[in-house]
Amino acid sequence: MIITARRPALLAGHDNELDVLVRIQAPDAPAELAEAPNPLHLSLVIDRSGSMSGQPLDEAKRSRRVRARRTAAHRPALGGHV
Repeated sequence: MIITARRPALLAGHDNELDVLVRIQAPDAPAELAEAPNPLHLSLVIDRSGSMSGQPLDEAKRSRRVRARRTAAHRPALGGHV
């Protein structure tokens, strides 16, 4: 898990609110599992509300494209619509 703060510092002695980006990535599967993959049912939901505008929405879209490319590379029958 990687947690990235959206700003570099907080004010000491004051109440602060800090937005963070949390990235969770599973480790690579062992090679013996790559030969016979289990069925994959994947849904991606991207929040497009006003609070996600700008960099957060751009990062979510980029992550979706990366996931689609990786899925297509390992399971071509699923396609890779990006």
